Amino acid sequence: MIDVLNVCSATDSRLAGQQRTPAATTLSYPIVDTGQNTCYDNYSAISCPEPGEAFYGQDAHYAGAASQYVDNGDGTVTDLNTGLMWQQQTMGVLLSWRPALYNCENLSLADYNDWRLPNINHLKKSL
Repeated sequence: MIDVLNVCSATDSRLAGQQRTPAATTLSYPIVDTGQNTCYDNYSAISCPEPGEAFYGQDAHYAGAASQYVDNGDGTVTDLNTGLMWQQQTMGVLLSWRPALYNCENLSLADYNDWRLPNINHLKKSL
């Protein structure tokens, strides 16, 4: 089940031509930092290992773009890293995939009607 109004997104055209925060990697899309700064072995927290050591390469070793959101004052929030705009309010109902897809495709909010159910890549970019 999917909580539809938490996941409908649209591209915020108000950001066209504006600079977005770059990712700390060479990917073609921004990765938003999780804020994880502790490293772990199989059992507990450890000092973050150096390259080549066991357990190197954890999330705490990498910094991404800081989360940046703006409240648009119209029931939407825009992720300044990805340019995706999200609804603020939920219906409070869970829907299966097809009804969730239909709901997003037929949504009109904040003078936008290109809302869509995001794919896994949209969701990963907005964490």
